[in-house]
Amino acid sequence: MRTICNKYELTQMECDILMFLHGNPECNTAASLVRICKYTKSHVSTSLKRLEQRGLVERQQSATNKKHIELHLTADAQPILADGIAIQKEFAKHALAGISQEE
Repeated sequence: MRTICNKYELTQMECDILMFLHGNPECNTAASLVRICKYTKSHVSTSLKRLEQRGLVERQQSATNKKHIELHLTADAQPILADGIAIQKEFAKHALAGISQEE
């Protein structure tokens, strides 16, 4: 993922947050990132501010709970996600090389 971070000028945490939100759309709050990923609140807050400023993430008030702020990936995040998914697939391919389906 370091190559993606360098290519798009992201920190590792920013890249991880984008990939997490993509892979876990039901866990789309800052509190979820803190709880599930074990990040500190301050790091999540700082990273989300940068991602929002760059137009990669949007914060939206929940339609069902006015106190609930949801995080949504924007279309501008799609090229980053595509690169991240490609790297994940390549990693899995190499990690599973030589292992039969029965194993």
